[in-house]
Amino acid sequence: MSKAYIDRIEVYGFKSYGARRLTIPLGEGFIGIVGPNGSGKSNIGDAIVFALGLATAKSMRALKLSDLIFSSKGKSAEYAEVEVVFKNEGAFPLNDEEVRIYRKVEHNGKSTYKINGRPAKHYEVEELLSFAGIPPQGYNIVTQGDIFRFIKMTPAERRDLISEIAGITEYEEKKEKALKDLEETEEKIQSAKLVLKEVKTNLKKLEEEKENALLASKLEEKIDEIKNIIKGVKLYFLQQNLE
Repeated sequence: MSKAYIDRIEVYGFKSYGARRLTIPLGEGFIGIVGPNGSGKSNIGDAIVFALGLATAKSMRALKLSDLIFSSKGKSAEYAEVEVVFKNEGAFPLNDEEVRIYRKVEHNGKSTYKINGRPAKHYEVEELLSFAGIPPQGYNIVTQGDIFRFIKMTPAERRDLISEIAGITEYEEKKEKALKDLEETEEKIQSAKLVLKEVKTNLKKLEEEKENALLASKLEEKIDEIKNIIKGVKLYFLQQNLE
């Protein structure tokens, strides 16, 4: 069975980790991170979702992305960068045994991504992660406070959330869009039918006008023919009188 897991993360200048480079090993299976309050446990999770583009600044307890850059009176980092290194066992459609997803944020808020060292767009990272069963919405990532918020939700809110996680909401949205597209298509068909009916009516009129024109042309030819006959008769009698 194909799978992938995070082998390690490499960070620099991210939140409390300071202006230094760190490698945090993780590995396969269930991983527990323990330590005293303020030791940076939650920042490991923040670093992962930051690099994968699965969280907003607010969900990482920051007002804006540039606030994630380490800053102190002594020494501040010029930027923050995180690279998540996956062990790829067939989950990602790449031949590489390791898949490295990198993200960097600068003080001006500019954010850049890389996949295995190659510059990439956010949507490319999303597409790659989707192959490993990690949706852009991050449904399989539970951050601090999510469980508490779920408990405090109303039954209707829980139902909506579960529907969204299960993909039902997306299905309903697609269904609604399909029905709307169908309605628009039917309206276009009806409009086309009206245009076709009008064209047929105009075509019939044109055919009638064509027939009338042909008849008029034949009548004019007949009149010319009769006029020529009359001229001939007059000429004949004129010659007879002269003789």
